[in-house]
Amino acid sequence: MRQRHMPLGYRMAGGKIVIDPEQAEIIKGIFQEYSEGASLYQIARKLTEQGALNANYKPVWNHGTVGKILENRKYLGDEVYPAILEQKLFDKVQEHRKEKSRRLGRIIQPNSLKARSMFASYLFCGMCGQPYRRYVEHCKQPGEKIVWKCKHYINENRVCCRNIFLIDSQIIQAFMELMRGVKSEK
Repeated sequence: MRQRHMPLGYRMAGGKIVIDPEQAEIIKGIFQEYSEGASLYQIARKLTEQGALNANYKPVWNHGTVGKILENRKYLGDEVYPAILEQKLFDKVQEHRKEKSRRLGRIIQPNSLKARSMFASYLFCGMCGQPYRRYVEHCKQPGEKIVWKCKHYINENRVCCRNIFLIDSQIIQAFMELMRGVKSEK
């Protein structure tokens, strides 16, 4: 049985993570096609039409799944995962994605009015100094919850900051305690 957190392209064998050759070819194909100009949607449609199985062993693909694969640095290899891709192809894809985002005007605006909270721009990580950001986990699903995480909790698909996550009620409680302290000291 596949572990849910293991990226497509790998499997467990003898207690070690090894490359799944069939899935690795899918990963290489995704990177190659994107580097040659195919869109995320085109790649997803092609994989669905071919009946290629995704990480959930279903032959259904979408542009978001393809996009997440293109961001995953594990495919370069590390102390746990063997390399499926060469650095040159991975870097070419990342540059192409950045350029495409710039060209299409898809610049991330984390503090846009739509996503803004009264605490945005006021919460900073005590470990690394980066701002805390509001994230919706399991969006529009029964287990949906909103948490605040350090902006550098995940950077380029790697855990970079291990500070705690917060929920709105914890932030409000801390704010109220701070205000009580300010009021009592005048």
